[in-house]
Amino acid sequence: FLFGLLIFLSCKSQQKLTSTSSPSTIEQSTDYSTCQIKAFNLSEDMSSLATNNDELIILIYASSKEGMLTEPLCSKSLVLDTLKFSAQFQFEKISHDFSKDLLIYLIEMDTDKTIVQIEPTVRLHHQSIMEAFAQRDSKKLKELLGDDDLLGIRKISSNKFQEVNEFTIEGIQKMDRFEYRITIIR
Repeated sequence: FLFGLLIFLSCKSQQKLTSTSSPSTIEQSTDYSTCQIKAFNLSEDMSSLATNNDELIILIYASSKEGMLTEPLCSKSLVLDTLKFSAQFQFEKISHDFSKDLLIYLIEMDTDKTIVQIEPTVRLHHQSIMEAFAQRDSKKLKELLGDDDLLGIRKISSNKFQEVNEFTIEGIQKMDRFEYRITIIR
């Protein structure tokens, strides 16, 4: 029994994480929209000095045609690691007549800032952040976000927003590969 438990635990601690859950297994409320995030490769698991957990912030905004952002529809901080590689939460319901684009930011927190401190910076400077991210301008991103890492931005046009929206944010940050699948259910 002990040998089997050790094998199970060693399989759970592999750097490449997998899951058998699918969007159809996400618990959904009719009063709220749901977001699920799954890590398939953590951004803090490469180095022996790494924390082996990702302190993440996900921000979901409704973007006006002019590109202005108001308070986020969702602002959530969470920690994913080799034992807990997915999280699910609910937020303000996105109605079927919703006519704004969604803008989703995924940030890996490397400082002691709170979501209350980082969210206004993202909201007020989002155009500059988006441009710096698109141009891979790490100096400008550091100027705007400090030592916190912007892992990805995803825009979902209102005319393409479905009942279930699933996308992947992946890349390499500080020589460490990461991959997250985000599912948003209206």
